Amino acid sequence: MALSQSQRFQRINDQLRRGLAVPPTELMRLCETAERTLKEDLAQMRERYGAPITDDWEVTSILNPST
Repeated sequence: MALSQSQRFQRINDQLRRGLAVPPTELMRLCETAERTLKEDLAQMRERYGAPITDDWEVTSILNPST
């Protein structure tokens, strides 16, 4: 069964609160989702909730710079 958006947000948040860069492939695995969905989730977390998330797909890391 697919995870809901709120479940994916929680998993992403849990990883980013550790303060380390996380490879997008790891977030996709944890969220059981595709790259497109992960990008949409990250954008929504930034836009709706003001999450200080930066994504750099070139170096394959997702980071919460405020931690």
